[in-house]
Amino acid sequence: MMARRAALRGGGIAQLLNEGHWKRGKWVSVCYRESREGRWGVLAGRRFGNAVQRNRIRRRMREIGRGLGLGSTEWEIALFPLKRAGQATHEELSLDMADLLHRSGVL
Repeated sequence: MMARRAALRGGGIAQLLNEGHWKRGKWVSVCYRESREGRWGVLAGRRFGNAVQRNRIRRRMREIGRGLGLGSTEWEIALFPLKRAGQATHEELSLDMADLLHRSGVL
């Protein structure tokens, strides 16, 4: 389970979305900004699919994010799976997330 202090919650999300920078990959979009705290989260809205699909992609992306060490960065990061991300293999999703975060300068 993600450490509570590393989770992006509440009003911090709205502020990040308004003030952050955006990048888009093949399977994922990311919004990010510098911060003193390394917080990150995965946001999948209803348009992504039903609850099972949303929870499945969130679990997959959280696992990949932990593997990339997102909790130890000094950035606030919001990851948004694109609608077709559910069709991506674990490797495709992982490579896209890593590439996107490297291009944005987060990793």
